Order: sequence, then structure tokens, then C-alpha cells
Amino acid sequence: MPDAGSSRPLVERLFGGGHRRAAEPGQPFVGTGIAALAEVARAAGAHLVVADALVGEPALAGALDGGFATALGLALGGERVALLVGEAELAASAALAREAVERRVPLCIVLASSTLVGARRAAEAGMAVLVPGTVAEAVDHACAAILAAESALVPVVVALDGPTLAFAVQVAGLPSVALLGRLLGRPADSVHSESVAERELFGEHRRRIPRWHDATRAIRLGGELGPQAGRAACAAERIFFTRDLARHLDTALARVGESTGRPLPAVAGAKLGKADLGLVATGAFAETARALAATLGRSAPRLGVLALRRLAPLPESELVELVGACRKLAVIERIEHAAGAGVLTATLRGALSGAGVELATLGVAGEGASLVAGDLAGGGRALAERFRPLLLTGLGKAASDAYPKRRALHDQFRRELPGWDELAAPGEPAIDLRPAGAATVRFERLLGNGSLARDAARLLGAALGGHLHSRMDLQGAAAGLSQHDWLVWAPEPFADPGEPPAGDLDFRFVRPPEGGERDLFLGALAALVARRAGHELKERALRAAGEQLRSGLAAEEVEARCADLLAGFAEPEVAAQPFLAGASARQPAAMPPHLPVASADGGALGNAARFWDQIGLPIGEGAVEELLPDPTLALAAVPARCSPVGASHLGEGLRGRPAFLPEECTGCAACWTLCPHSAIEVNAQPIVALLESGITAVGRTGRSAELLRRFVRKLAERLAFEAATRRGGALGEWLKSAGGAVFAAAGLAPERLDEARGALALVATEIGALQVAATPSLYFSQAGTALSDGALLVLAVDPDRCTGCGICVAECAPEALVLPKAAPAAPADVAVSATEGVPARLVAERATIRAFGQLPPSDAAAVERVAVEPKLGALAAALLTREGVAPLAGFDRALPGSPSRLAVRQALGLLARALAPQRAVRRADLQQLGERLAAAVHTSLGKALPDRDLAALARGLESAGGGAADLGELASRLAGAVAGERVDVARLGHLVDAARAVADLGARLGTDDDPSPLFSVVVGPGEALAWARQFPDNPFAVPATVAIAAPLALARGLAMAEAERAVAAARVLRRARLELERPQEALLAPELLARLAWGDLDAAERSLAVPIIVLIDESAGDSEAGEVNALLAAALPVAVVTLDSACGRGPRSAWWAIAATAAIAEAGIVAHAAIAGSAGPAGVASGMAPLAEAWAAFAVGGRGALVRLLAPGSAFSAASGFPADLADDYVLDRARRAVEAREFPLGCRIAAAPSTPTALRVDPFAAREARATEHEAELAALAERHRTELSGLEVELRHRLAERARTRLLELAARRGAGGENSPVVS
Repeated sequence: MPDAGSSRPLVERLFGGGHRRAAEPGQPFVGTGIAALAEVARAAGAHLVVADALVGEPALAGALDGGFATALGLALGGERVALLVGEAELAASAALAREAVERRVPLCIVLASSTLVGARRAAEAGMAVLVPGTVAEAVDHACAAILAAESALVPVVVALDGPTLAFAVQVAGLPSVALLGRLLGRPADSVHSESVAERELFGEHRRRIPRWHDATRAIRLGGELGPQAGRAACAAERIFFTRDLARHLDTALARVGESTGRPLPAVAGAKLGKADLGLVATGAFAETARALAATLGRSAPRLGVLALRRLAPLPESELVELVGACRKLAVIERIEHAAGAGVLTATLRGALSGAGVELATLGVAGEGASLVAGDLAGGGRALAERFRPLLLTGLGKAASDAYPKRRALHDQFRRELPGWDELAAPGEPAIDLRPAGAATVRFERLLGNGSLARDAARLLGAALGGHLHSRMDLQGAAAGLSQHDWLVWAPEPFADPGEPPAGDLDFRFVRPPEGGERDLFLGALAALVARRAGHELKERALRAAGEQLRSGLAAEEVEARCADLLAGFAEPEVAAQPFLAGASARQPAAMPPHLPVASADGGALGNAARFWDQIGLPIGEGAVEELLPDPTLALAAVPARCSPVGASHLGEGLRGRPAFLPEECTGCAACWTLCPHSAIEVNAQPIVALLESGITAVGRTGRSAELLRRFVRKLAERLAFEAATRRGGALGEWLKSAGGAVFAAAGLAPERLDEARGALALVATEIGALQVAATPSLYFSQAGTALSDGALLVLAVDPDRCTGCGICVAECAPEALVLPKAAPAAPADVAVSATEGVPARLVAERATIRAFGQLPPSDAAAVERVAVEPKLGALAAALLTREGVAPLAGFDRALPGSPSRLAVRQALGLLARALAPQRAVRRADLQQLGERLAAAVHTSLGKALPDRDLAALARGLESAGGGAADLGELASRLAGAVAGERVDVARLGHLVDAARAVADLGARLGTDDDPSPLFSVVVGPGEALAWARQFPDNPFAVPATVAIAAPLALARGLAMAEAERAVAAARVLRRARLELERPQEALLAPELLARLAWGDLDAAERSLAVPIIVLIDESAGDSEAGEVNALLAAALPVAVVTLDSACGRGPRSAWWAIAATAAIAEAGIVAHAAIAGSAGPAGVASGMAPLAEAWAAFAVGGRGALVRLLAPGSAFSAASGFPADLADDYVLDRARRAVEAREFPLGCRIAAAPSTPTALRVDPFAAREARATEHEAELAALAERHRTELSGLEVELRHRLAERARTRLLELAARRGAGGENSPVVS
């Protein structure tokens, strides 16, 4: 039966349209664009399918979560489907998108994206794309998309801008179910086949949504076409389907517009005519541009605006007609980089190529960036004055006087680089596009998501009526900044005003309130907005809006929440006051501690001081508008230790900063090993070392306390008494008490006594703020007596790192760390008053941290005692050392109590402790080798100098010129002065070259005061590692590279590069040893060593490669898991550290299987560790004990490693806010339960070091030496055998001769006896 909807136009033409229905504007709706379109899809009877990125959106509850493939399957089965997808999901499903077009599947796809890149991908796949400007228009476009998709048999995309439409709240009208039924019909309806292709495929009628995969019809869909068939298929798609796509869209838009009374043109706007500049935009940007053009009126420059609503197929003829005589068009769109034109600009350039129109891009730089009316006006004026291909709105031309160093740098750029400010389009004074009676509310949040702003907008829209626009900040946290959401309410309709210049009500939150506290705030907000707008709001209307807002809760919960809402409404000032943002809320950025003065090479890259002055300081103070073009920004390169101080943005933190009670401390290490944010500073120093460091610290200030050195032993004895009796306290108080006793017993003269007291006071000024504790294992033996080499534990809480997560307080069994209400007052001698608005306690805490910086590294003997103590172990020892803390010493904006940061901190600390001895050995070996080379050079020079031919020596020295001379050059100069064979100048040059190369290798390892990094880091994707990727924060003090895509492949390349460096270093070392031991063979070294490869190196030589550590968030996907086996098999210096945050909450990831496979196959090192182990006596150390074992094996070299760390995710997340109590979701307890229940069994499997074929591992010189030694041994054995044989023969001959002589003598004797005495002797 023909579709009634499709026959209506014919009936109207025949009978004059007398039966046309009145327009239905729809039922009022207040909500986000995503929620509105989900309601439309449900009302239309469509299956709602969401991609992974949108799972969890409250408005999408109950939707299928199968993504593109599930939606495609449903549609092939003849079902009506609406797919809600993000840009990343669409990009990953490019093949499926193309398949949907080829199969003629009528999908309605809602795309939520901050750029047009996803829309372009959809258009390239052959889909139609609509780009609405408001939520109301998005609703109409969704209806038209379903209608057009089912008419043209092609997917139609409705592209929503994320910050302004998809996740922002507006007022819209939803079509009724009856209207949708009349417009769209049912999937099983029989409709007339309109096109030639449809009649050819289906006959005269077809199912509205074809059931392409029909269980009752045996046909195969799809297949691989050959070249000839592929060409014909491509032509057929264009001829039979693509040609009429625009007509289908226009018809659908016209029908929906007729039904709702809201026209839906493909391009909205009047003819540009003689406008000085035409503006073309999509989405909310077009709305803002139209409002700006109307506000500016006829003032120069005259602006004309076109709002493009149909991106594909592009309405070329309509565009050409509307552009008319205007020759200059500026395209407003977000751009991610300046390498080329934006998506919309490139699209329009092709469409208008023959119209003689110049195109420029007015770029809004940055994903999710908002458009400011003043910036748009400034950009338009700049283009009207001088047309350029690209301008960036809001980009200034010069830094302000508030940052003189930045201004000087930009003046230098301007001098050296003409056109440096070519892209700048400074904004004009604030232009307010809001209508009269409007009220603007701004929400600044440091944590949490935009749910509070959405709730506020929905409540105001339902309670006050009227109209509103809002914007959700989706990118602030990723940029290392606080996030700003805003909403504008007005009684009358108005266009999107862009980001308002100021708010009428500004609120600031560490985290948005939850539960009843949120409803109290919302009630107060409704009262304040109504008062601001002069609108009378009744309690009844507010209650009804509150019930609608909380409709998903139980009845009693709704009643309680509405009561809170009305309570806040009754006393708005009281309920809202804690969150109002005062003028003094923003404080100057705190300078990072230990900021280097300048880089070694003088360049900007790696220059921490330069980065802080030019980038870190403006961002830290919230002056992001001061950021101008800078090469460092283009690279997003952040030197170590120069990020804006990160944790201070939390003020007192979520639960307040803990205070340390040293007299209660037992040194259990729970606090400093379980603090995710490196906020617990610890050190272990003998008393004498503490005193010496204080005296040295005074010397660094230009003053002197050297007088105290004669009293150090006595002061130490007295301080030991204080430690034994008090067990803990402020070092300043102990110094005062000890000094009084020691100086009194010394019997000093009055003037000497004053000098000694003054010197002690200087020491107390430098280190007296430190809190010290005498603890078991460090200071006392198990018997309770003081150890001869005992060390005091020095501990402090860094206020600029502490987030108030409360983990240290919860884990401190002796309650040595307590919340502020239980903390004692600061000692009188270190008390500090508030300074420049900074609380006195914060000033005192920062003074303690500064004093901490005066101490040397922890005492080595104390660290070893901690390491072997079963209750403490390797982790406590590692984080007690400077090298263990250093890798993650920078600031960042990790969420309070971040399990992932804790896991990474523990892992990197243990690794640093495992690698540090290797570096010490390498440094000592290089130093020894360098000394041997230097001695050889000295010996060669001493023998070579023509000391008997002083004239020749003088001539050689004169030829080298005056002043300093290079040693190699001097050797070559003396070559002509030395006669005969008295010197081997070539050998001297070889020794000098070898010495230089060895010295360069030593320099790469750094010094004790400035050591080189022990390893480097690659940071992969995933929410768990977001804190490690944010700009301008750099928590790492080691080299780090962010790799959102393919981190393991990138790490493999980096490791291969490190292996090449190690091979080059091994060539240097081997040649240097040959020069010393076998100089003749060294002549052949270059040729033979050129064949040296990574597989030929021994363990010591492989340790020259700096290991690569790859950080992977397992929840980001398993796509990288398959690369691990190849990485482990390569035996490269790479360790993969994965974070398992979902243990116990779902099926095990592919990483678990990969780890199990690698362990069974004995490939490399495989370990499972956890941020917290058992709750027993060894609980602090047990969780990471397998990792300590794994790192010890990894440090030896020759094997890669796969380490899985249990770091359970918690309710502490940016997406969900925070629980009211830490116990609601305590991550350490979750980790312990998982370990104890064997959900995450701990362990370490270490494969034997891979054996390398002898042919690859052989050293040609060592082989030659071995063969010579073997030959010499053979010759020696042969000679010995010959000697033995000769000796035996000689003995045998002697025996034979003796026997013959004896026999002869006997014979002679016998003859003489027989013949008488006178018988003659016969010879």
C-alpha cells in the first residue's frame, strides 16, 4: 500500500491544499542537545544506540551500548535506529561508515564533536550532514534526518557542537508522538518506490526501512568486487543514489518545517549584497555572528552573515546566489592547527572556486574553544582593513606591562621576524549581545563535571520559563586550567551571545556540591536569578521544576530534595555565600621550588626559568589571554620542575591539610609511601649531620655560624638526650634547649656567649622549623636503645602539593598525622603571621618546606636499615631517598587521592632506587678509565718530548702559537720537531681522542649534584593518566613524551635509538681499552667495531642505554596489548607499566592474558603489584614487593618487563565529583580486598637472560686474544710433555748405562778371579 505521507503532496496539488494541518511547535523541553535528540528518537520508535564515549550520559539511560556495528546490524535487519556517536568513534569506524553507505542503510546518526572533522569524515564516506545552530533546530533536523535517510536510503548525520549544543542546555520544542507518526510512519510501512533504483530493486513498492538481511530471503550482501565490477559499482552509486540526495534532504527539511512552523533552509541568511565582509559559519557560531552583525548595524565594517545548515551535499547554488556581489568571505570555525585551512574553509573553497570570491579563516583555536563577540568583532575589523588567509580570534599582538619579560621577548620576535603578529586579531572592548533583562551565571570548577551547570539551566528553564543558552567547558581540565561553565537566561528568545564578557553571578567550587547541598544551592540560585531579572518566582513553580529535575529518584528522596531546594530559595544569600567568587579569590601563582636559573645551552628548550616567566606564570595567574605565539608553545614542551604549583588550587583541600605530631610518629612509612601527590617530605639524618647542614645553610645566606662547629659534638649529645626523652618535636625548640645547656656548661665569656647564641639562632632560623622524630629502626634499636649511627626522621607536609585527600590520616595508625582541628598551634619560635593575604599556617608550612631543602640526601646507612626492615621494605627506602622521589617531583593537577598517580609514584621510585647503583658503577668505571687514559697521555708526552734537543722543542711550541693550545693540535705540531722514532704521535692522538670520548660519556651521566635521568617515560592515553598529560603541568623530572596513539610502537623506536647510543658508547669503551692494553690491535678497531650491534654487548655495556618506561591505562583499550610480546622478545631496554583500575568491576582485560602468556613463555620479566597489599604487619611493603623484585632484575639489563599495577578507580573522578566520605570508596581498601581475595594475585616471574648466538656476542679482539691464549696453552702443554718425555728418556738412559757399566764391571771382576791376580786386563 502506498505511504500516506508520500501521497500527500499529490492530494494537495489536486485539491488546493485545503486539508493542510496547522503547524505544531512542539512540547516545551529544557535540556541538552543529546537529551533532546534521544527523546526524539524514542518518540519515533527508534532503537537508541550509543558509542562508548557517550555511555554514562544520564539522558541516554537504557540505550544500547554497542556502537556503530550494533546500529548497522539493527538497521540491516529493518529496524529504525538512531546512533549517538563521538568523533573518535566515528573515526575508528570509518570502514563501517562506508559500509553503511554501500548497503543503503537509513541510519540517523547524531554526532557530538567539538570540530567539523567528524562531519567531514561522514561526508567523505557518502553520508548527508546537517549542522543545526540551536537545540530547537537540532530537534527539527533529527526529524528531517530520519525522514531523508529512509527516503534516500543513506545515513544522515546531525552534527552537534559539543560545548554549545550536545552537552549544553537550551529550551526547545519536542514534536509529539502523533506528529512524528504522521511524518515518519512506521518501519514496516509499504511506501511507493520513487526512484529508478528502488523500482529496479523492489518493484513499485518497498518496505519503508528495507530488511536487507532477511532470514526469509537467501541472498548474500557484500563481497570483494574486482576492478571492473568496482568501477561499475562506483558509477552506479553516483548515478542511482547520490544524485538525488540533496533533493531528498530539502524535501524532508521542508516537510518538517511546514509541520512545526519553523523554516529549515540549507543556508540561512539574507543576500550579502554590498557587505564589506561576509561571514560564513555553522552551529552556534553562526548564531553569535548574526547577533553581532545586528548589534553593529551599519557601522564599519558592514558584516553580512550566512549560516550553513547543510554541509553535505553542499548547497552550492544557494551559496553562490546569497554571496552575490560580496567578494570577501571569512569562515568562522574551530581549528586545531595552522598547517592548512579549516574543514569548512576547504569545503567552501571548492564550491566557490569559480565565483571570484576570496576566502579567509577566522579561526577559533583549540578544540572546544568558545567564541567571544568582542574577539569576533576585532577579527572582522582586521580582515576588512587587510584581508589575510588566516586570523586567530582573540590573539593579541603584544604582552601587557604586567609581564615585562614576556613583552621584551615579543619585542625581540617582532624585530627579528617580520610578520610575527600576522595571525593576531586582538579583540575589541567587551561587546554584550545579551538581551535586556538577561541574567548570566558563571561556574568555575576545579574538579567534577558540568552537571551542576546543566541542573541549574534545567531548573531555571522549567521554573522561570523564558529562554536560555549555556556552554559546558569540555577542555579546561585537559589544558591544565580550571573549567568554566556558563548560562544566560532571558525572558524573550535570543541568539547565542557567545561567551559573555562578564557574569552577573559568579560561583567558584573546588568541587560542585552534591546531594541535598546541591539542591540548597540551586534553590538559592533560582531566587537570585529571578531577583536579578525582576521576575516573580513562586514556590509552587520552583517545587514543580524540582520534582521534574529529580524525577528519576524515589518519592521520598524527591520530597527531601525539594525541601532542600525550597530551603535554599528561602535564604538565598546564606545558601549561596560559600560559593560566591570574590574579587580577591585569585592569588598570584606560587613559584615552583628549586627553579633552575638558566639552561645549560642557553636555548629555550629545557630552560625552566624561561618557561616559567613566559608561560607558566601567566597561566598560573589565570592570565591566559597573555599567551602569544611562542616556539615552546608550538611544541607543548614543558621543562622539568617549572609547572605552576599545582595543588594550591585546592586551598585547604577537600578535608584540610593534615598536621604532623612528631612525638606520636613510629616511622611506619605509611604516610610517605601512600601519598599519591608527593606531599609528604621525608628525610633521615644523624644529629651531627643535621647540625652541619644548618651551619652550611647559614653560610649560603652570606652569614656565618662556623663558631658552632666546636660545639657540634656537645650539641649532638644534648640533642640525643632530647630525642630519647621527647621522642619528637620541633627542631628549633630542641636547639634552644640544647644550646642553653651546652653554652652554660662551656663557661664562655659574655661576648663569646652572645656570639654562640647568635650563631645558634641563625641555624634555628634556617632549619628550626623542621619537625623531627626519633623512631624505631631509624633511631632506636629493637631493644629500645639509641643506635650509634641512628638518624632522626624529618617529616613535613608540603601545603602546595597536598590535596587534602585524607589517605595519610586514614593510614597513620599512631595518629601522628591529624586533621587541622586536632593539630596543635605552631611553636612560638617559628610562628608566622599572615602575609599579603596568605594565611599564617600556610606561610609557616612553606617555611618548613624551605628548611627541608637545606638538608642533604637521607643518610645511606639509615636508608639501608629501612630497606631490610620487614615492616618497611624497599618501597619505604626508595621514597626516603632523593633519587626515589625525584622522578615524579613536579606539580600536576591529579585528582585528590589519585590511585593512578600513587601507583606511578611508587613504581618510578622503586625503579630509580634499582637503577641508581648501576649509574654509580658506570660513573666510577668511566672515571677510572679516564684516569688511565690521562696517565697514558702523560707518559707518552713525557717520553716524546725532545728534552735533549731543546731547539726542536722550541720550534714545535712556537708553531703552535701563543696562549692555550689544543692537546691534539700540540701533538701534531710537535711531530715535526721530534726526530726519528722517538715518539708515536699517531698513538698520542688516539689516546687523546679516546680520553675525550670517555669524558663525554661521563658527562652524560651528570654529577652527584646534578645527575642525569635514570630513565625516560612515554605516557599513553586514558583517563587514569590525564594528570600526566595536562599542559602546562609536568610532574616528571625525567624525559617524558606523550603518545596518545601507539605508545608501545613509539617506545620501541625510542628504545632502539637508546640501544644505538649504547652501542656507540660500547665502541668508545672498547677502543679506549684497546688503546691502553693492545695498541697495535687498536689500529684495526674502527673497521671491526663498526660491526658491533646491540646483541653483541655484555650486561655492563647494555646498562649504558637509558631504559624507556611506558605508562598504559588499561581502561583506554586493549589495542596495544598485542605489541607487548614483540617488545619483550626484542630484549630492548623497555618496561611496560599498565594500570588496572577496573579489577573486581568487570571481566579481566586483555592485558591480563598477555601477562599470563608472557609469564608462561618466560619472555622477559612479568610482575603483578598493587598500591596496597595485605593488611598485616608487612602491609606497607607487601603490595609493591613483587615490583621491587622485578626492577632489580630489569636493572641488570638484557630483558624487557611487563608490570601490571592494581590502582582501583574510585568515586574520586572528574566525571562524577566526590563522595561525601572517604570510606564511601576507599581505594586502598579495595586494593587490599582484591589482593587478599586473589582477584589480583601478586607475584613476579623472571625469565632467564636471553642467550645470544656466540657469533653475535663475540668481540673480535677478545676472540683473537682467546685464540692466542689457547695456542700458547697448547704450546706450553706440548713443551711440558716433551720435557717430561725427555726427562724420562734421560733417566732411562742413565739407568741403562749404569746397568751396562755394572754388568761390565762384574764380568771383568769374574775374569780376574778366574785368571789370577797377574792376569792382564782386557779393555
